[in-house]
Amino acid sequence: MIQSQLPLLDVQNLTVTRAHDVLLKTTSFQIFPNDKIALCGPNGSGKTTLMRSLVGLQKHQGRIKSNANLRIGYLPQIDNVDKHFPFTVHRFLKVYIQNPTQEKVATDWLQKLDLDFLKNKQIDELSRGEFQKILLIRSLLNDPQLLILDEPFSCLDQQSIQLITKGLLQKEGLAVLISIHDHDWIESQSFKKMSLEKESTPLHV
Repeated sequence: MIQSQLPLLDVQNLTVTRAHDVLLKTTSFQIFPNDKIALCGPNGSGKTTLMRSLVGLQKHQGRIKSNANLRIGYLPQIDNVDKHFPFTVHRFLKVYIQNPTQEKVATDWLQKLDLDFLKNKQIDELSRGEFQKILLIRSLLNDPQLLILDEPFSCLDQQSIQLITKGLLQKEGLAVLISIHDHDWIESQSFKKMSLEKESTPLHV
């Protein structure tokens, strides 16, 4: 299919190595506005490594070219985020809020996810599911054009998953790259699969 728009991201020959280990085999792909992509692959194929590379948290070889002023929202795997610090939920979000528009985004999503009652609760007292939702809200503050979500549903109940899926992930114009093991969800949401293998195989989306 011929795309009429420029890609948000153009990734060519992305490779990540550490010492003598290959963490991500050579990978090339593009992400366009409104793309809904599910990143699939076995453990150790480099899904998290790829996502961290896209947001500048992982040293890599190859080229990652982004559209000018691209706004990316990133939700890391919850197990990779330390929540043991003395912040309330309100203060935690305030660290990342830079203007009234972002304040409204945080307020709206706290209400949508029924988390208003947690505003004054300490971050380290949250359940894993509650913390995952707060991290999701953080990823939305900059009105992202591209959402990169690493196992975003791992600690959530079905009601929350449905709300986030319908109220956010299917938003027109928003590009989504999500790492998820639930193939039934991928099929039901008509997300395109992008498979990472342990062999060096280019990806075609």
